[in-house]
Amino acid sequence: MTTANKILAPWLLVVVAGAVAGTAGGFLGNRHWMLDLLAAFRMQYALALVIALVVALPLRRHHLAAVAAAGLVVNLAVIAPLYRVPADVREARAAHEAGTLTLLVYNVLTRNENWEDVVRYVDGSDADVVVLLEVDLGWQVVIKVGAPNYR
Repeated sequence: MTTANKILAPWLLVVVAGAVAGTAGGFLGNRHWMLDLLAAFRMQYALALVIALVVALPLRRHHLAAVAAAGLVVNLAVIAPLYRVPADVREARAAHEAGTLTLLVYNVLTRNENWEDVVRYVDGSDADVVVLLEVDLGWQVVIKVGAPNYR
């Protein structure tokens, strides 16, 4: 056994065991809040396991390399979907690149009875997104009937 092997092997075992234990503990987060904290470090576990894999292979620690690879696959299976861009975000990006997004935020005031002016303004705004504040059931009916292009 070489000197490097004697020095690195115990540390390699600690890193792999710690990262795999953290990975497993993160999946048990619904059992206790402290275990749930472990789920927040999946990227760090993956990085530690990549480093352990790179160190274990030249040292011919194939069993530790296999455990590190398995832990890495599990962590990447959890992490990778988080970096996939959903279709609705891609559509929003395409709309943004094609032009501008018009947003209308309007506080209608629940006690306001000047419904026709508000409906005319909203319908004439040609906004992509309309957000109405202080809306009650009466306003919902008025907007649904008066501005049917918005939901």
